[in-house]
Amino acid sequence: MRFRQSSETEQYPVDPRVPPAASWPIEGIVGRIGRGTAQGEWVLAEPYWDSVVGNGPAIGYALDLPHRQLFDLDGNYLLDDGCYDSFRPSGEGGFIDLLTTALDIEWSTDEAVVSRERARCRSGD
Repeated sequence: MRFRQSSETEQYPVDPRVPPAASWPIEGIVGRIGRGTAQGEWVLAEPYWDSVVGNGPAIGYALDLPHRQLFDLDGNYLLDDGCYDSFRPSGEGGFIDLLTTALDIEWSTDEAVVSRERARCRSGD
């Protein structure tokens, strides 16, 4: 499987539905896909930390997708499972914004929802 990592030249519009990184629980956030072939399925955004987990600022995240790849409504490739992106400066969007806009994802920072969906994803259900 190939993994896509963002480059400094890739820029996407900010989607205001993506919660600010400062509000993410330590395990990350989960989002339910609102349209497309994966509608109703979940995406996990897991943070990477500058130092030991939970200490220092989150510097980026990996997206755990419900399928190996996700595509937009026209069938155009969006992202691979496991892709990594760094958090961007204010006003610049990243992969999470691209995915949110394309597939109408509703994100949750609720720790109970995050834990439940993370456990479900890890169990393969």
